Amino acid sequence: EWKKDPISTKKLLQGDGSLETTKVILGWLIDTVRGTIELPPHRVARLYEMLNAFPRARRTCQKKELHKLVGELRSMIIAIPGGVGCLSWLQERLKSAPERIYLNNQFKDAIDDFRWLADDITSRPTRIGEVVPEVPVYVGCSD
Repeated sequence: EWKKDPISTKKLLQGDGSLETTKVILGWLIDTVRGTIELPPHRVARLYEMLNAFPRARRTCQKKELHKLVGELRSMIIAIPGGVGCLSWLQERLKSAPERIYLNNQFKDAIDDFRWLADDITSRPTRIGEVVPEVPVYVGCSD
């Protein structure tokens, strides 16, 4: 029995299979020539929108809001070097939390750290080598 071609002609004609050095793949803007990965502008705007929803003056939030924040940050964390460590306090607040969550100083500090990291990633693209370790140039002993 003849199987359908796995490559869609319709999508190829729309340009989905074209060779490009810069392309949005799974929500990431990847530049293969410069070796960088960054969040597209609409995702950067969403990142700031989420972080601004948690000002330092805010004392509590619903568990659902915090789940949404952690979920979206987790999807963006790949292009935010250093962001993994900031997630620990946010996830700690979710662990065995009631429906209304008290936002302690560690939580607020983690959000402030994410704000600083967001400013950093918007000022320059993230090198893929910062996120994925590159092959070492030299293996062996050195002094």
